[in-house]
Amino acid sequence: MRKILKIFIILLCTTTVSCAKTSHSLKVNLKKKYTSKDLEILRSRLRTGDLIFQYTNSRVAKITKSLTSSPITHVGIVIANKDKIHVLEASRKVKFTELRTFLLKSKNGWLAIKRPIKELSYQQTQLINKELHNWLNKPYDFKFSWSNEKIYCTELVYKIYEAVGIKISGLQLISEIIEENKNNPVLKSYIEKVYRKKENIKQNQPILTPALLFHSEKLVYLKDEEGNWYNTFPYHINDSGP
Repeated sequence: MRKILKIFIILLCTTTVSCAKTSHSLKVNLKKKYTSKDLEILRSRLRTGDLIFQYTNSRVAKITKSLTSSPITHVGIVIANKDKIHVLEASRKVKFTELRTFLLKSKNGWLAIKRPIKELSYQQTQLINKELHNWLNKPYDFKFSWSNEKIYCTELVYKIYEAVGIKISGLQLISEIIEENKNNPVLKSYIEKVYRKKENIKQNQPILTPALLFHSEKLVYLKDEEGNWYNTFPYHINDSGP
């Protein structure tokens, strides 16, 4: 009996320490409004190439959430030039969005900010500034076809980083997403609306979901002035850092 009690106490203590570490590392701030001070502090920390992940409320976001079982449904890449901070995103078309406007698109205030483990060089940031002009105003790709004529949010991030010599994330095949969601009525409805029929889908093409990019080992969290992650997502998508 004493042995069982001892094991229980050890397990309880281990769980408590783990939870404490997680809650300490997670900056929870679900406010929808951002003060000038909030933005000033954030702007001082953001760099070109940082990625802002969001939970958004668009039609595609709802489908993405259903297919990936994750509230991470959109991402934009930060472009910092002198004292101006904008977010480049593929939303209807590839465009620049002012930082405050982009942050306010986050449903429930859920967002997270990550950046490459290895700091980008000056040359790499300049290449990003050059490369982005190849994508501006490109229409959104509702078929997720991995082409250069149309493009979606994570594909935009991947290809910009690819142009500067960085493979920022692994990829999946469209066939994998279809197999994982073969009984999902949301997928069936989307196929009928966008592709007409399943045979029209190029299943051997790569695809990158926001959730897969978010969990890339090539990325780390941006931290606030207290060393906490910029992450206001719920605990159930929390990862171990770094």
